[in-house]
Amino acid sequence: MTFARIENWTFAGGRLHGNVYGHPRFPEGAIVYSSTVNTLDKAVGVAQTHNTVYILGKPWGEPEPSDKRTRVQKLADALAMLEGALAYCYVSSYNSDVAGQGLTWSQWYCNVRDAVALLRGAIKQTRQSIASEVSTLF
Repeated sequence: MTFARIENWTFAGGRLHGNVYGHPRFPEGAIVYSSTVNTLDKAVGVAQTHNTVYILGKPWGEPEPSDKRTRVQKLADALAMLEGALAYCYVSSYNSDVAGQGLTWSQWYCNVRDAVALLRGAIKQTRQSIASEVSTLF
């Protein structure tokens, strides 16, 4: 399973379209059309295709926040979403039917490890962005 972030995304025809980051097959910011999306959870900010889990960034057409406080709130919301996704990753790893997914334990472990590493990195970046934005308020 591959994990990547998608920005400026739209969802139409059962597929995501947008700029992808962190995907091993595409350069950073490449415009991609995903394969058919099996699961889309906008509340959690995650979409899953057969081979890729996408962390949903800013949807296409969403205006950039003009007010600093709005930006900080959006970052705080993103942080909460990422921390929720990390918790979900841990919980689902305990409830996983590895054999039913056709994976060896080693493959399953690598998938979970990669997801956790991606989410931890995104959480760290988001916390740094919040600190930076808050420092400009005062």
